[in-house]
Amino acid sequence: MWGKISLTAFFISLLSLTLLSLGIYVGIPYWLLFYVGVIAFGILGFISSILSNFFDKRKRKINKMQSIIFYVGMILVFAGLMFRFMHWPFQRILLFAGIGVSTISFFIPKPKEETKDELLDSDL
Repeated sequence: MWGKISLTAFFISLLSLTLLSLGIYVGIPYWLLFYVGVIAFGILGFISSILSNFFDKRKRKINKMQSIIFYVGMILVFAGLMFRFMHWPFQRILLFAGIGVSTISFFIPKPKEETKDELLDSDL
């Protein structure tokens, strides 16, 4: 469920960002398209992505710490992009920090799974 919400929210956010970047007017004011389409649906997508890692049954075997650090890096990247679009300072710092944090997340080892010994295999 959370994965479908995340995918839909990210698609709407990407579509809104594409329309804004290309300057295509669809009858919605630009400020509304930016704040609701990009920001609100982007935040909804991130939150539902993180929740899908913990509550979706098919994602039980993933490294949760790696995914949280990766999402923090992606939040920094998207904040850097928003700073760049708004012409605010510190845009490069946010972009490079987000890319760095996301890259570091791939080198986090997966925790070892504890195996339960069988009664007959255990040394007494």
